[in-house]
Amino acid sequence: MIKYKNIRGWTLKKIIIFRIAILSIFLALVLIFDFISKFLKISFFTVELTTIFIFIFFVNINIVDGFVLIFLRFLLKVFVTGDTDLLTNLIGNVILLISNLTFIFTYLLFMKIFRKKDTNFLLKTIISFVCSVIITSLVMSLLNTFIFNSLYFYSFKLLERPSLSLLLENYQSKFKGYFLGINNYFLGSLAIYLSFNLFNGFIIFIISLPVIIWEHKTGFIKNFIKLHKETKY
Repeated sequence: MIKYKNIRGWTLKKIIIFRIAILSIFLALVLIFDFISKFLKISFFTVELTTIFIFIFFVNINIVDGFVLIFLRFLLKVFVTGDTDLLTNLIGNVILLISNLTFIFTYLLFMKIFRKKDTNFLLKTIISFVCSVIITSLVMSLLNTFIFNSLYFYSFKLLERPSLSLLLENYQSKFKGYFLGINNYFLGSLAIYLSFNLFNGFIIFIISLPVIIWEHKTGFIKNFIKLHKETKY
């Protein structure tokens, strides 16, 4: 992870320009893969490929600028690239924001715990990934079940107000079909969200792991910074 203030020989101007350049590259990748993700929908779920670049940025670049990147993505997806109404976009991207931050900081926490352990880096990374995916899946499944489902149905004008009790009252007649036809709302919601979140986490894991391992072995980002130390802007 880059600590810009510790880069010897860099002026404040050079640091700012470099940070903007890196952010711009990753933001461009986020926008490209946000477009691709629109074609990867399963029912009302989306396989969110932009999470991969957000995750890699937080882990290998810089946490502070990671917040800038994830906030920029939030604004763009809500106000620019969203394909539904503003309220639905807002709810969906709040969910995505919470999910990403939970996943990223759970991973970083586990990696910090394992840092002092004499364990192979690959094993530490895999364990941290798996634990993060499971924890994030559980957290988001519970949040969706108890909070966000009623908000979503309200935004689609299927509920008169965003209320869990109202959702439960109308579950059998209006909403059962959205949850695999399972009679119990809580079982249906947890089943569908756990399944999708675990699947989505697995996709992120499969794509991100080689990048994390590659950076650990090659130090590409560190070498990239070293190459630009003598560059005059």
